[in-house]
Amino acid sequence: MHVGDPVLIEVHNYPFALVEIAGDYVYASDEMRTRLGVWFRHLRLVMNVRYYADFETNPKDWESIPMPATIMPLLSEDGHAYALIERWSQRA
Repeated sequence: MHVGDPVLIEVHNYPFALVEIAGDYVYASDEMRTRLGVWFRHLRLVMNVRYYADFETNPKDWESIPMPATIMPLLSEDGHAYALIERWSQRA
């Protein structure tokens, strides 16, 4: 991931949010995690957070996009996730 890249966040194979990477990768120390109040160690600053429920307001129309891994780069412009990011980005 690089600063400026769009990232599709999914929850249980459904789109949740579309964000833009705004900072470099940070491995959070125990002190940093305590200060931030988070349990996870791997962090990136994001901006332009847009929620899928604001983009597609009827949950019956939500599209499932199964992903085989937790973090997966989009290597092809032919995929369903890439098409969704493109459509969603154009409505911003």
